[in-house]
Amino acid sequence: MRIKSVLSALVWVTVVGQHLPMNVSAQTPTPSNAPTFDMKAVTCKELMLSNSENQELMMSLFQGFFNGQKNETLLNINQLAKVTDEIKNYCLENPNQTLMSAFEKYRGGTQ
Repeated sequence: MRIKSVLSALVWVTVVGQHLPMNVSAQTPTPSNAPTFDMKAVTCKELMLSNSENQELMMSLFQGFFNGQKNETLLNINQLAKVTDEIKNYCLENPNQTLMSAFEKYRGGTQ
């Protein structure tokens, strides 16, 4: 059941992420009170302090972002699980690093 919900979130993020403009704020003004999420600012510590549901959501969001950047549409579940474990282990040892840098290390840089 858990893997199904993670996969659903990952697929949703991947599909939706590929159809959104990369720099939405430059194209569409947002109200000053609109919630924002700066993916480059999320630290490993923030990931590790989150509850398991939010960890899964963040990991899915980042996996989907990197899949979209690399135009990857085929999901290797075993590879995603391995990379997720590697990133979480890295984050435990490097809490002040950004989650984006952890993904770049284990998934390769964005294009």
